[in-house]
Amino acid sequence: MRKAFRFFLLVLSLGFSEVASSAEAAGHTTLRVRDIVDGAPLQARMKLYRVSGPLAASRPQLDAIRHANPDSELTVGAAGTDFALQGRLLALISAPGYVELATLLEPGSAGWTVWLKPLHESSEAHAETEGGIQHISGTVRDSRSLNPVAGARLELRPAGLVTYSDVDGRYRFLLDPESPHLADSEFLHLSVAAAGWPSQSDPAIPRRAGNVLRNVDLGAGPAARHRHQDTVLQMLPESRDETIEMLGGSSVDDPPLSIRVGFADASCSQTCCTGSCTHTCVFDLETYVRRGITHEWIGSWTQQSLRAGSIAYRSYAAWHALNPVAGRPYDLCSSACCQVSGGSVSNAGTLAARATAGLLLKRNEAVFRSEYSAENNCLLGAMSCSNADLSCGNGYAGSPATNWPCLEDVVGLNRSCFGHGRGMSQWGTQRWSQTPHLRLWPWIVNHYYNASGTGTGLRSAVMTRVLAIQDAAPEPSSLEPGESFDIVLDTLNRAVESHQQVLVGASIRRASEPFISDPARDQLIELPPGSSLATRSFVVPEAAEPGSYALWVSLYIDIDGDGAISSDDLVQALLQLPDALQVQVAVPPPDALFGNGFEAISPP
Repeated sequence: MRKAFRFFLLVLSLGFSEVASSAEAAGHTTLRVRDIVDGAPLQARMKLYRVSGPLAASRPQLDAIRHANPDSELTVGAAGTDFALQGRLLALISAPGYVELATLLEPGSAGWTVWLKPLHESSEAHAETEGGIQHISGTVRDSRSLNPVAGARLELRPAGLVTYSDVDGRYRFLLDPESPHLADSEFLHLSVAAAGWPSQSDPAIPRRAGNVLRNVDLGAGPAARHRHQDTVLQMLPESRDETIEMLGGSSVDDPPLSIRVGFADASCSQTCCTGSCTHTCVFDLETYVRRGITHEWIGSWTQQSLRAGSIAYRSYAAWHALNPVAGRPYDLCSSACCQVSGGSVSNAGTLAARATAGLLLKRNEAVFRSEYSAENNCLLGAMSCSNADLSCGNGYAGSPATNWPCLEDVVGLNRSCFGHGRGMSQWGTQRWSQTPHLRLWPWIVNHYYNASGTGTGLRSAVMTRVLAIQDAAPEPSSLEPGESFDIVLDTLNRAVESHQQVLVGASIRRASEPFISDPARDQLIELPPGSSLATRSFVVPEAAEPGSYALWVSLYIDIDGDGAISSDDLVQALLQLPDALQVQVAVPPPDALFGNGFEAISPP
């Protein structure tokens, strides 16, 4: 089988000074590594490579760097490691049992916290629950030592529940959906107190059936608020070019592997606006989406709304990672000034991130800065509206003054503007997903960012393709009508997380004759990150004429969840292999007299 291999050279420079033992060395900083599930400190290994120029940690860069020797290596202890650096460097950070993470380090941050994801995620962590029960659990730790805190008092309002952390710092709440205390609350408020620490709270725990993971670092300060609880509106676009050259062999379809987020503390709890962030927290891209999507969208909204929102949330972050600001050691901030990066992970956010893993928006062959706000209808009311141009009128979204053309958006009719009017309407995604519209998430994304294929100006973005077919071959490649063959595909998943609902389709075609398909054998598979092999079978019909056939193979994301390829599903890859299959003239079976291949001999 043919397999394309791409090798990209990174531009190396002398911008990195060796790890310094003196705390007074220039560019002094501290780095620690933690488990994203329970917050435990980790001992890790870090390989460092000198780099120059604007660069984001993406799969092509990672593939290239594996063929080079690191400029330096060091061990990150469980208590963290102090070191000095000047210039920019690419770091590969790994620990046994965890997914390796690639990120860029550069001077300017008082400290770095890198969060690693376990190789094998617990099946219970985000399992659905029965009867509408909600589980909220996590671990309470000392923000300085990261040791678990036993006996911390945790109160969940308005549920009226109180519990205490055990000897390992763990706690758990079970909420009955019929509780009269809950009423119509969209958010739950978690308060935590323990001797020796100031009490702190999280006002934005999503109210939704299923599991919610919320770890608490005592002494870290207040947690992020949900955007709809915040009075700070998203800022106007920064004065930077929207389109950049893809460097290091990247294509627009390659999402960055990690996101650097500015926080005001090492626990990645206190959010901040650009310019006031002192600490950099690094997450793999999909963990970042899981943690943040239900702090921008409402966790109880439909999956179609949350999945549409995940595309916007991911693409907005990826644009900032690919458009770094010189001298700023993080890609974007953690508050509503950029987009909120929360600390809780729920079933709803996890499902939305998984279903859309790695998918971004692109425009002019560059990743798109996918803006959104709460309510984009052009009707001034009592809500906080920062739209610079309400000329589109009631029943329309848009801000022509900022190059966002008017868009008819009937679900926003008579709704007061709440936000800047650019891009996607958050409340609009929820309304389009509900009765009587029942739109699926690709339709919602295409509606707001491409005017359903008729968009102009900034409303002309489309989704990238995160899945690819690098090569394919039929086995065997020659057969008779009625026989079957296997198609072996060399696939690529550009996301850092598996795609679990992928459909493999196939057709054969002789010259310009009609396609022959075998939909009964369209295969539903899971594709892990990176390159992998996949197979599906195909039966050639008895009526197929002999001759040379082209083979067409495709990958779709199963959007409607029915396990069959339809117009609702999202096409990702299509590969044509000319003259790949030879259908031979069927040979009639031999006469039974000569079944053994020899002529019978009459007895003498």
